[in-house]
Amino acid sequence: MHGQGRMILAHLCDEPKGLKTAMCMSLVFLPLALANALIAKINDGNPLVDEVVFLILYCAYTVGLYLYLAVSVVHEIKDALGIYCFRITRKEA
Repeated sequence: MHGQGRMILAHLCDEPKGLKTAMCMSLVFLPLALANALIAKINDGNPLVDEVVFLILYCAYTVGLYLYLAVSVVHEIKDALGIYCFRITRKEA
């Protein structure tokens, strides 16, 4: 989904090389989760970090990444269009 959306956005903004995204950062937790599962196997089923805590941290981290993506996409669109966004200004009378 995000790949197609980013390609469409890059086309709309006339970016030949595409737009940069950090959504692969969500994979940072994968090696940590695997290490936690392997430690649990070694320690008679006792993981280093409780799986529920790990899941909550992962969900919070992923929500943060999606918010970062949304804000960065809005900033890229506003820069490409030359308009202001997230700024409150007074109207001239």
